[in-house]
This record gives sequence, C-alpha cells and structure tokens, in this order.
Amino acid sequence: MSKLNTLKNEITNLLETMPELRESDEKLYAEYLKRHGISYVSVNKFLMNFNTYHVSDFESVTRARRKAMELNPKLKPTKVVEDLRQERQTEFIEFAGVRDNG
Repeated sequence: MSKLNTLKNEITNLLETMPELRESDEKLYAEYLKRHGISYVSVNKFLMNFNTYHVSDFESVTRARRKAMELNPKLKPTKVVEDLRQERQTEFIEFAGVRDNG
C-alpha cells in the first residue's frame, strides 16, 4: 500500500472515531501528530527537524482529509464549516487570479 493510501486510511480512521476533528484541520493534524508520538515539541524544533519525525506534512494530511470526505460524505463537517471552507477557497482562487470560464 502506498504512503498516501496509508495516510488516507489513518485520517479516515481519525475522522470516524473522533468526529470533532472534522471541524478543524489544525485539531486533526495535532491528533495525527499525537498518534505518532509528537505532542510536546516547540514549533521551531518541530519545523527545523521535520524530516527526523517521519510524519506527513500538514498539507498532505488536509489532502487526505479531503479525499476521505470525497469517498465517504458522512465524514464531512457541519454545513457551517463546509461553507466557511468554500468561502476561503473562493477567496484564494480570486487572489490567485484563477477564473472559472464555465
């Protein structure tokens, strides 16, 4: 099984067993790190020594969350959080200058 599939399965399990993590990528990543034995490390030490921890980065975990939710819609957050995420995505697309010509 590829590392990405393993990560997706791990994140799916976290979302299934701890529904409150569906509402916050930060809480999801914190729990993911905790499950890998990383809980009391300064941000600076963590970032400066990231490769020594052998964990996935924040972006990979959020991508795995999106994939897990795509495959299993029951793992989606509340409508309020979903709308907020969509709003932020729209703002970023506008900032990046990407236009939908559809």
